Amino acid sequence: MAHGSLQSPLWEGQQNHPIAMDAAQRSELDYLALGDWHSAKEIPGRGGVVRMAYSGTPEPTNFGEADSGYVLLVDIEAHGAPPHIERRKTGELEWWNLAQEIREAGDLGRLIKTVKQRQNSCTTLVKLQLTGVLFTADAGLLEDLPDLLAERFLYSQINDSALIPAPEDDSWINNLPDGSIREAAERLKRSAHDEMNIVARRALLDLYRFANGGVA
Repeated sequence: MAHGSLQSPLWEGQQNHPIAMDAAQRSELDYLALGDWHSAKEIPGRGGVVRMAYSGTPEPTNFGEADSGYVLLVDIEAHGAPPHIERRKTGELEWWNLAQEIREAGDLGRLIKTVKQRQNSCTTLVKLQLTGVLFTADAGLLEDLPDLLAERFLYSQINDSALIPAPEDDSWINNLPDGSIREAAERLKRSAHDEMNIVARRALLDLYRFANGGVA
């Protein structure tokens, strides 16, 4: 058994107690069990035979961890035989990274519906990232969202710092620079009056976000 990071250019800067990629063959080991990385990963060696593997942590420990929550069952029939490695799931916690862009009135309500339909919520940790435009009609839903998540999930956090308030009138267009930008906004505004012209409505909102320091 060994605890550390593989010596590989792929993981440069993440090395802790470096382990050679051929450590098992170099030491004539049938199998070398590795620890340190939180995700399960098999390391092919000479001839494609796997004699080194990370089992990862038995439970995920953070958002964004891939292939965590397993143990490895390793069988070796005889000295020199290729190990048989079976991955078995042990983790029960789910770390849910949820990103939602609010582009139209009602999007926030649809997001809440999705949240309410989530299965196994009592063993789920959720991180919600909201971007886009907050419409006046949805402001109350945003205020209620933290309590909803706290009631349903084991843990929750919300980042809504990238939301900007929707325009209540068109005065913001008059604050745009003269020239092509304002002309484009005027054309989009005229096209957006047609409720079926979704492209124009979204483009107008993107321009509004850009004008208010957001990312289109």
